[in-house]
Amino acid sequence: MTKTDHAADFKMIPCPSCAWEISIDADACPSCGAPNSWVHPTLRTIIDHIGTLDRVTKYECRGRRMHLVSTSQNTRQIIGSFMMVAAMVLLVLGIFIPFLLGLAILCICVGGLLTLFGLSVFTRHELTIDLRLSDPIVGTHDQRFWADIVRIVKLHQGPNG
Repeated sequence: MTKTDHAADFKMIPCPSCAWEISIDADACPSCGAPNSWVHPTLRTIIDHIGTLDRVTKYECRGRRMHLVSTSQNTRQIIGSFMMVAAMVLLVLGIFIPFLLGLAILCICVGGLLTLFGLSVFTRHELTIDLRLSDPIVGTHDQRFWADIVRIVKLHQGPNG
């Protein structure tokens, strides 16, 4: 029986530091405390895919579990953020030029409304994957945002997970 067969059948691998048998989902070796660096091949494919994206995506991965977080801004949020920054500059300059105080208040109102209706300055997108479950997509805040990642999971999902 090869090491690969052993890991697939019993979900155990040797610790990279001390060779003690540990679960592929363990955070660390119970014998020596070394962190478990084994990652499921499907999750490795996702990690490679994340590197090709034009958005910053942070992830944490252990064994057959992965949590991803990314943020984005729509046009309303970008303009609202810019208006709020401009308002702060105008408030400071308004100390010396009173006309700019009125302009600052206008920027605060418009920028505040734009970010209010955008619900925030940015949108946070999260996705949790657990390949140990029959439906590995545990949680997501935006199916369309994560469609490419979900497609990879469904493509690589085998009979044993």
